[in-house]
Amino acid sequence: MKKILAALFLMVFVASCHENLEERAARDCAEETRRDCPRVMSPEMTMDSLVFEKDTRTMRCYSTVSGSLSEANPQVISQLRAMLLDALVKETGNKAYKDAGFNFRYTFISNKSKDNIVYDFTFTKKDYNR
Repeated sequence: MKKILAALFLMVFVASCHENLEERAARDCAEETRRDCPRVMSPEMTMDSLVFEKDTRTMRCYSTVSGSLSEANPQVISQLRAMLLDALVKETGNKAYKDAGFNFRYTFISNKSKDNIVYDFTFTKKDYNR
């Protein structure tokens, strides 16, 4: 009987150690933010943080833009959106999240004012499974 209880306890303990995909996404985002941010992506763009929004199953990247990128421009909007989507489609590191249908959101804030969101793109499974 003690062996059965010990085995049952061990099974429950091991099962409780496994995290679900949402928990893993939150942990991965927090770890990457802590380890790699801020990260200069170009002279005019710095990635500030990654967060996971559990209620919408969205991995969200916040970046600060400066110079010519700090003001909304229709041509830049379409080019930046296309570049981000292409990178997301080709990215293999997020395969598990893409397979699960997570959303990916990229928010670019002007360095002139933290209240000024210059660009904000959200990609769904419909966008990146083309």
